[in-house]
Order: sequence, then C-alpha cells, then structure tokens
Amino acid sequence: MPRPAHYERLARARVARGLTLLSRGRQIVTDRLHAHILALLLGIPHVALDNEYGKLSAYIAAWTAPSPLLLRE
Repeated sequence: MPRPAHYERLARARVARGLTLLSRGRQIVTDRLHAHILALLLGIPHVALDNEYGKLSAYIAAWTAPSPLLLRE
C-alpha cells in the first residue's frame, strides 16, 4: 500500500510539470480550472473556455472575473 509521501511526490511532480508547460506560453487558452488558476499565479494572460456544465465560468464569476490577465473570448 502506497504511503502518503508517495502521493505527495506524485502531486508535486504533476504541479511542476503543469507549471513548466504553462510557463512556455505567452498566452494560454484552456478549459481547465487548475490551468486558469496557475496562469493567474504565473501572471500569464489567458482565455478560459467553459465546459457544458459551467464550472469554470461559475468560479470566474465568483472569484477571478476582475483579473486583467483573463482575456475575453
């Protein structure tokens, strides 16, 4: 049975991979909530496309809509 430290390493590796991938772009187009949040934290302009059940737009409306980094479609 894997220990919590194993999951911690996996999680850190995934975040590092995502940060590396997103950092390569000058602008990002995404439909993923975590990519939207990471783009904000990295200071990268981006477009966030919603899915059919509105999860991303609901989050943006509640928390991040005023950000100048969020480019409109």
